[in-house]
Amino acid sequence: SDGNSGSGDHEKVTLRHCLSHQAGFDYKNGLIHPNGSLWASYRYIWYFLTNDLAGYVNNYLAQQPLLFEPGTRYNYADGANVAAAIVEQISGKPFDKYVHDEISSPLGMKDTTFVTSPEQKRRAPPTRFDTDSISHPVFFSRAPFLFLNWLGLKTVQVPNFLLDDSSVHGDFGLKSTASDWGKLIQMLLSNGTICTNNDTRTNIQILSPGSVEELGTSTLPDDLATTSLVPPFALDGAPPSKDRAFGLPEPPPATNPNFRPINSFQGQVPGLGVNTISDPQLSGFGGNFPRVVGTCWWMGIASTYFSYNVRENIGCVVLSQEWVCLRRMGVLVDVIKAAYDMVDEREEELKESALSLHIVNNTYVYT
Repeated sequence: SDGNSGSGDHEKVTLRHCLSHQAGFDYKNGLIHPNGSLWASYRYIWYFLTNDLAGYVNNYLAQQPLLFEPGTRYNYADGANVAAAIVEQISGKPFDKYVHDEISSPLGMKDTTFVTSPEQKRRAPPTRFDTDSISHPVFFSRAPFLFLNWLGLKTVQVPNFLLDDSSVHGDFGLKSTASDWGKLIQMLLSNGTICTNNDTRTNIQILSPGSVEELGTSTLPDDLATTSLVPPFALDGAPPSKDRAFGLPEPPPATNPNFRPINSFQGQVPGLGVNTISDPQLSGFGGNFPRVVGTCWWMGIASTYFSYNVRENIGCVVLSQEWVCLRRMGVLVDVIKAAYDMVDEREEELKESALSLHIVNNTYVYT
C-alpha cells in the first residue's frame, strides 16, 4: 500500500467506467488531487516508463486500491490504459497497430501515429514547456518545475517519449496533424462514416451512429454532474472553497483547501473519452450561447484540443505544441465561438445573395 486505503472492488470495473473516469483509478502522481505522496508519484512514473501497456495495467494499476466504488463518482485517471489493454487482448494486435488498421488508415489519416518515422520527426515542430506555467498546490508535484526554473531553464523542449511500440500506452503520445484531425472530426460529425472517394461516393463506416451518440452520453449521477466549480478550471484556477471536490467523496485535505482535481469542469459531464457541455454559462461560454450544448471535446497534454457538435455540424481543432494543456483551455472556447460566428456570417451572406425566381408578365425575374 502507498498510504491510500481506498475503497471499491476491481472486479466491478467496466469498460464504460474506464472510458468515463468513473472506475476509481488514480494517477497517484499528485497532479490530479492531493491523495498521494512523493513515493507514490515516483513509483507510478517508474512503472509507467519500465512496463509495456499490459505490464503497466497488470503489474501496477490492477494492484492499486480504488478511490471509490466503480460507477459512483468521477476522478480523472488512466482508465484508457485498461481499455487499450483490453483492445490488445481481444484483437490480438498491439494497440497502436489496431488504431492504425481500424481507424486512422481507413480515414486516410496518414500522419497519425504513436511512434513517428524519421521523416515525420523531421517535420514535427518542437514542443515547449514553460517551467513557471504550473502553480500547483501540492509541493512535491510542483518541486521539479521550481527546480528547473531556479536553474534558469524557463523554457525546455519536451522530448519524444515514445521510441518504439513497447512504449505505447492508451492515454498518452498519439501524434497527428490538423488535416488528419479534420478527417476524424468529420467522421464523428457524419455519425461514424466518412466519404473516402468523392467520385464514387464511397463511404466507410468507422462507428455506428449509436456509438457516436454514446461517446457524448454521461452516466454520472445527477448530483455530481451539477457539482459547482468555478472557472478558470484545474490547478491555477482552484477556487478558495472547501466544498466537496467534483467526483470525490470527501473535500480536499485541510492542508490544501484551495485544491480541485484536475480536469473537473463546471457545466460539463463526462462521456466516453470526451466531455459534453451541458450548461453554456457555467462552462465559460456565456448565457447567450445555447447552441454549444451537446458539444463534445477533449484535449491532449501538448495543448491539443478538439471539439465537435453533431447537431450543429461544427467541429474545431487547436494544436499549439505547448505543455501543459491547462493554461490554454480558454483558446478552445474562443475558437468554438469564432466557428459559430463564421457559420452564421456565411449563412447571412448566402441569404443576402440568394436568387429568388418570380414570374412577372410572363417573364422570369431573379431577385
